[in-house]
Order: sequence, then C-alpha cells, then structure tokens
Amino acid sequence: MTVVALIFFVFARDLAGLLARNQAVLDETTRYLRFNMFSEPFMALSAILGGALQGAGDTRGTLKVVGICMWLIRLPLAWFSRSSCSMAHQASGWQWSFRCAYRVY
Repeated sequence: MTVVALIFFVFARDLAGLLARNQAVLDETTRYLRFNMFSEPFMALSAILGGALQGAGDTRGTLKVVGICMWLIRLPLAWFSRSSCSMAHQASGWQWSFRCAYRVY
C-alpha cells in the first residue's frame, strides 16, 4: 500500500491531468492526491490494527478509538479549518483534519 501511495504521490500531477484540463482544477486535484497519498500508509495501518483488535474480540476498544478520532479530532479540526481558512484553502484544511485523525489511530 505504501509503494502504491508513493507512486501516486510522485505522479499526482500526471494522474490529475487525466481527469482535469482547467489549471485551477488540476492544481487542486494534484494537492488533494498528494495529501491523501501521504496519509494512506496511516489509513492502512489503522485498518489492519482495527481488524486485528476486532478479530481478537476487542470490539469496544476499536469503537472507542474510532469514535474519539472521528468526533473529538477529525470533525472539530475540519470545522475549525473551514471557519478559519479562506475559500481557496478550505479543501486543504479538511484534508489536514483527516490526516491528523488517522495519525492518532
């Protein structure tokens, strides 16, 4: 998963070019892909560890971690970034909130 994320990170501009021709859309798509590919290894790790805990029978522990990351980290950070950033940088703020939440997983 990390190797694929690295490939997507390096070639984000080329991949975005397959979807968009407008320069502003191309720039935002490239930035979006790079933000997401940087957090992809953390998302994969959280899915693996969450599945391992559930397989071991600890479903409540997984529920607590996911709940805390979603309600106490991701959503407040997304709201804060939306309200404090200009319209041009709101997408980056949302992406940063997801990144922070996945790091806590």
